[in-house]
Amino acid sequence: MQQNRSIEERLAIAEATLEITRLKAIYAECADGKYTDAHQKKSSDERDEVARQQANCFTEDGEFHAGVFGSVKGHAALFENFRSKPFVFAMHVFTNPVIDVDPVAGTATGRWLHHLFVTEDETGRAMHGMGYTFDEYKQVDGRWLFSRVETRLKFFVPFNQAWSSAQ
Repeated sequence: MQQNRSIEERLAIAEATLEITRLKAIYAECADGKYTDAHQKKSSDERDEVARQQANCFTEDGEFHAGVFGSVKGHAALFENFRSKPFVFAMHVFTNPVIDVDPVAGTATGRWLHHLFVTEDETGRAMHGMGYTFDEYKQVDGRWLFSRVETRLKFFVPFNQAWSSAQ
């Protein structure tokens, strides 16, 4: 309970929550930054640089689990996964965060509503999906990083297709 915490603990939690929110925004910017506004992949060098920045949002042994979009652990595997997505466009929208911080341990957890928009590389098909990400964070050298990200989409379908069989 917040009322049982000292002002210093409450401030540490508030600051950590803001830093974690910023981390998630930077991660999304990197996820989307490998493509041009004209729905083309940027050059390999540009994509590699952005994928490196995206991987650097994670601890050295960080994990990423996203079903068909990959399940990897460690910076090298994260980089390879992020640089090789089969898209020519992506837009990640993360909202409604629920973040719980343990300021003493330097750890936190988070759940975010995730809406994903992509254009597939091979088919050119516009797809969208929605679900949640479940994150674990760790403070390393004063910086909050992901130690684990798990994406669970409720649907991932072409824009012209209903996302539920009930529709």
